[in-house]
Amino acid sequence: MLVGTIFNVTAAEFSTQEKRVAILPFSVKGNFDALYAEVAQDNFTTELIKGGAYRVVERSQLDKAMKELKFQSGNDFDESSAMEVGKLAGAEIVAIGIVTALKNQIIVNIRGISVKTGIAEFAEREFIKTQDELLTVVEKIARKLSDTGASTAPSYGTNNFSTPNYASPAPAMDFSISEEYGNVPLS
Repeated sequence: MLVGTIFNVTAAEFSTQEKRVAILPFSVKGNFDALYAEVAQDNFTTELIKGGAYRVVERSQLDKAMKELKFQSGNDFDESSAMEVGKLAGAEIVAIGIVTALKNQIIVNIRGISVKTGIAEFAEREFIKTQDELLTVVEKIARKLSDTGASTAPSYGTNNFSTPNYASPAPAMDFSISEEYGNVPLS
């Protein structure tokens, strides 16, 4: 016998399910101006907030956690220390940005790691030619993550697994069995 429940989830209720992200200082490898990485972190933070799929831990909270754990910069972080900072800052995910300058290109990697499991929740990589491109490419990554964050959320509608439209109220979700048993509710 199957037992289930019919869920009624609205867009307003879903918005409380946004993940809290702590964005750590971006680390720099190779011959690259650290000021660009610092500004890129700010641009990434702003775009992620604007995207609305994640709630971003404010820098003052993050600075407090980093100071308590005696970390200074993005170059101090490995994944386990990043998770410690994230937990202390009250985040569910820590975002780590790494900018690597090679001879003919610059590689920008941004990963979001779950502080509970240590598993990467998201990862993006872009290749650029100049330091100036870094500022816009991190904004592009943040917009992409915001779009992805929204689309990996629970969907709305009857047996429809598409991205929800947050502009209009979401209908009740109807979990029913239809192929094999006809349209039979699971309650």
